[in-house]
Amino acid sequence: MNQQQFENNVVSLAAWKNTRPVSNKEKESVRAYLKLLSFHELINETQEVIKEISAGKINQEVELISSEIIHEIDHRASSEGNLALKEALKDIKKKFEANIIRLNDLL
Repeated sequence: MNQQQFENNVVSLAAWKNTRPVSNKEKESVRAYLKLLSFHELINETQEVIKEISAGKINQEVELISSEIIHEIDHRASSEGNLALKEALKDIKKKFEANIIRLNDLL
């Protein structure tokens, strides 16, 4: 097998990570991590994800963390009975999902 044929048969780790489905174990791990964070730390994590998205780093990991952050903030808002925050999060979640779909179409 020559070098060109070999390169055509090799999938980079980054490409493999982006094409494989996210496992329940990964979701549970991210969810457990986010539950451990204080609200301040959760917001800091959110800002880091926003920076990655703004830099164009869209992949399954960023999508997973983003959706789980929204889920965790929504859960905390529901627990505290903050309906205004819950409604704002619904709007943010819709916009986030629409943007992820749009960005995936561009890639």
